[in-house]
Amino acid sequence: PRALTPEVAQEATSRYLDIYQRIVGQPLATADETATGGNVANRLVSNLVKAGLMKDAWVNIVMGSPADKEHCQKIRSFFEGYEVFTQLRVTSAHKNGEEIGPMAEVWNRSIEPGVIIAVAGLSNGLGGALAANVNVPVISCPPWKDYAELAMNLNSSVIMPSGTPNLTVVRPDNAAQAALRALNTPRLRERLRQDILETKAKLKAADAELKAL
Repeated sequence: PRALTPEVAQEATSRYLDIYQRIVGQPLATADETATGGNVANRLVSNLVKAGLMKDAWVNIVMGSPADKEHCQKIRSFFEGYEVFTQLRVTSAHKNGEEIGPMAEVWNRSIEPGVIIAVAGLSNGLGGALAANVNVPVISCPPWKDYAELAMNLNSSVIMPSGTPNLTVVRPDNAAQAALRALNTPRLRERLRQDILETKAKLKAADAELKAL
């Protein structure tokens, strides 16, 4: 089934809470949350995930230009198999930065954990603008053709002013892995633990094979 976007998930949450209040005449009580299995937001996420209507975590890959689509698709491919909702977005910090505010408002109210990956080359204003306006981790993964271009443009992703916690990861695969770790859900942590053990086992097997030659 198609997963709900963060926008739709947030709207569904608001409507369910509104319906509850209309029926019982008061907001949904939270005093007994621990006795009923967690807070309201967690229960909503759990039930929607169980119903197959949404994922338990999301990653938005925001590019500064449609020209960066291929780089973004490469990043997105590394989330396959991890059951995380991913979405591509386009906005330029320089050319239509006014769109960042409305996007941030949705992401900041998300009931499930999320991460944003910013993809912008040359002067990367996007990663910083996003990091200064959202309450979820922002990882910049700038596109680059060669090491000379990377060396020339990297500082615009790395050096940020105060209150702008933009992280930078150069490799697309590592950007995806960093995002999965930043989501920090029990399910993903267990999956990543298994990935680490599998890597160790492969290296140990390779060592045994080669030392016997």
